[in-house]
Amino acid sequence: MSEEHTPAELVNELINIPSEWKNDVLDAISQTALEYAKNSVIRVGYGRGFLAQTVDSPVIITCAHCLPHMPPAIGSVMSPHERTYFRLVGALGAEPTITVECLFVDPVADVAVLGEPNGQLYDEAEAYCAFVEERQGLAIAAEQNAALPGVQSRGAWLTLEGEWVHHSLEVGVRCVCTSEKTAARGMSGSPIILDTVRRTTVVGVVASGDVHPRLVTALPAWLLRKLVLR
Repeated sequence: MSEEHTPAELVNELINIPSEWKNDVLDAISQTALEYAKNSVIRVGYGRGFLAQTVDSPVIITCAHCLPHMPPAIGSVMSPHERTYFRLVGALGAEPTITVECLFVDPVADVAVLGEPNGQLYDEAEAYCAFVEERQGLAIAAEQNAALPGVQSRGAWLTLEGEWVHHSLEVGVRCVCTSEKTAARGMSGSPIILDTVRRTTVVGVVASGDVHPRLVTALPAWLLRKLVLR
């Protein structure tokens, strides 16, 4: 089966495939979709983040503790520079070169959202736009019924070696609990992909241990209205 097929094309092919082959095709769909998602995972400081799809330009979602310091409260912000992080973001395995502005941070939920720096920083804004245009934004998993007690799901995250690891999930109201713990330095901020038919929706971000933030309840309402939810 060609690796150039999109996940949607592979799903359509199931109609004409014998039932005994369908599991193999579903595995191919999963692996292909995850490979498409890999270029959305980026470096944020000493951790990671990912590009989230919105109705206009993508934003970067990561863990709050991946920021080098907390920005000042909105009442004390004197200029956009005070919530700007210079050379914080980059491709995986590369030195950070991209400057970003903090759009939202919640140190309790351990979630931060980063975006294009202020237009006064023309070169930095241009570099940010070029960086995100090279990558696809992922949709956020709404999964309204996923938080029911006892409901088990499956998910995947990208290891430091660049391999997708599958594990079971229990999605709570505010948190995502995983069957595997993350103790490796540098994993924080990685997206937790919900293993559904769509395969590329993000239910949470890797924090530490086996408890992680659930994004659909951790992000602010103004941003959820712009994000693509599935």
